[in-house]
Amino acid sequence: MSEHNWSAEPHSPIKAKADASLAARLPLAAWLLIGTLLMVLTQHRWNIALLGWLAPVPWLIAAERLRGWRAGLLLLGCATLALTLQTLKIISAPMPYSMAVAIGVPVGLITGLMWLAWAALQRRLGPIWGIYVYVALATLMDWGSVVGSPTGAWGVSANSQLENLPLLQLASLGGLSLIGALMAWVAASLAAVLTQSGRGLRAAWAHLAAALLCLLLALGWGVWRLDRLEMGPTLAVAGVVGQRPTSDQPAPASRAERARLRQEDMFARSELAAQRGAKLLVWSEGAVQVEPAQEAALRERAADFARRHGVELLMAYVVITQTSPLLLDNKFEWFGPDGAGLLVYRKHKPAPGEPVMVGSGPMPVLQRPWGKAAGAICYDYDFPSQAREQARAGAGLVLLPSGDWRGIDPYHTLMARLRAIEGGMALLRPVEGGSSMLFDALGRQRAAIGAQGDSEGILLAQAPTQQLPTFYTRWGDWPLLPAAALLLLSLGVALRRRRR
Repeated sequence: MSEHNWSAEPHSPIKAKADASLAARLPLAAWLLIGTLLMVLTQHRWNIALLGWLAPVPWLIAAERLRGWRAGLLLLGCATLALTLQTLKIISAPMPYSMAVAIGVPVGLITGLMWLAWAALQRRLGPIWGIYVYVALATLMDWGSVVGSPTGAWGVSANSQLENLPLLQLASLGGLSLIGALMAWVAASLAAVLTQSGRGLRAAWAHLAAALLCLLLALGWGVWRLDRLEMGPTLAVAGVVGQRPTSDQPAPASRAERARLRQEDMFARSELAAQRGAKLLVWSEGAVQVEPAQEAALRERAADFARRHGVELLMAYVVITQTSPLLLDNKFEWFGPDGAGLLVYRKHKPAPGEPVMVGSGPMPVLQRPWGKAAGAICYDYDFPSQAREQARAGAGLVLLPSGDWRGIDPYHTLMARLRAIEGGMALLRPVEGGSSMLFDALGRQRAAIGAQGDSEGILLAQAPTQQLPTFYTRWGDWPLLPAAALLLLSLGVALRRRRR
């Protein structure tokens, strides 16, 4: 069958290629359009999980069939558009629309270049070898996004499967890398089935069958793991969430008055949580704001509250250290039931553009009478290495004060669930402006409240405090090693064949 060419000009960048494959039945323009639509419909809000397995397929087909630098630019342009539109789904007040371009353009270019690099290797090595070259490239790219990008784990493949709890159990074995590698294997095998014919098609079907079999085994193992019922001792905890004023509520005239009312509201909610039996109270991120001169009084009030009620209080707050330009000290202080200060922690990983002081040093873990516990703030847990450090120190319960906006709710909280599974830790995430949840060490939701202010801003539940050891805690992202070895071997073979 003769492939449809976009251009009748003799110097078209796209070479016609006659074959009997299924991919040849659609013009290249259609594959790029399908790829763009699938990319937009995966990740973030309005994600369709099944499409996460299929989204790379049209791009691999297009990359393999395109020829010439102009065709490469076309693919890069489409990839940039797709990733920009995908990022646009997280934009809502107070985030500017320019954020979608700032993130989507570089991510789209890098992703498109990865597809083009894969196509160049695949032509030298053959379609079957190309399946595993793509697995290696996708695995390394996911890891590179996490460790080398200011957005951390936001762009990884596994995020399209955040509600597939059996599949997410793979994170306890190999983190995000293992989930992404399995997804890439399925997608690349399917692309090979669509682009091959004859004997090549039969071989491609065999590799797709192997990938699907591994997927079924992974899901079966995940279901078996989730059947675990006992998670050890528990502690009564409460996430105390500040409520943002609605449009029909008149705002106080002065910033000082708003801060005073907010402080009174948080302590009133905390009083209610303590009366209901909570032994550990955790405020949402930046629950109150104070000037530097007011910080000592706030800390004394928090210590007195913990002492009077005999509870532990993790008070998350912001100190306005500078107004022009704005600079905030985003931190929490953890008080024991005797009112003693146990830990002061400053946010380690500010979100891009967030005007805050950056914390440094090791991620702390405290030994409490009821078990080992750790704390971090919101965006810190978008970086798996931060959570793994606390897991390796034995934390069984993590407290994660956070603040979100509508465009990332509840997506961001479900992303944090992966850190709980990776480290075998329960995780409490009280969120202002989003859904607050408590997960156990398997990622199962123990309790949740929405962002609509219909729950008094208190998440009250029994949190497991004992860590469930995981392979990932000890060995980390081990799938990177075979991926890197395979890629180096592939480059060596491709260069040797080119010389011949």
